[in-house]
Amino acid sequence: MVAITLAVGVIPESLAAVVSITLSLSTKRMAKNNVIVKKLASVETLGSVNVICTDKTGTLTQNRMTVKKIIVNNMIVNEDVYKKEASDIHKDLFLKSLVLCNDSVTEGKERIGDPTELALVDYAELLGIDEQDARKK
Repeated sequence: MVAITLAVGVIPESLAAVVSITLSLSTKRMAKNNVIVKKLASVETLGSVNVICTDKTGTLTQNRMTVKKIIVNNMIVNEDVYKKEASDIHKDLFLKSLVLCNDSVTEGKERIGDPTELALVDYAELLGIDEQDARKK
């Protein structure tokens, strides 16, 4: 680092080369620590996120996420309480929106999609909404 500082101080024309070398060494060091992101789509998507849903236990132990709480009419409701509420048009539309808002696919035992999206579909199916039927309609 001292040599680089002296080189920049003595020869200002070499600044571009010194910066390039320093950046490449830093990139190499970051690659060793698995810090470099190879899929930029995930980084770009993260910039437009407003809400992040996380699960620190179920995904790690069972490899699946589940719905635990729902916000309805500005109130947080546990999923089991919401399940017991009487069905009406609002509840029906809400459950259909859980299925139709994502790209996941569940056919029998085959489950393809993001864990968060699959959790939404599973919850809707638990309350009686058939994913395939809702998508066809």
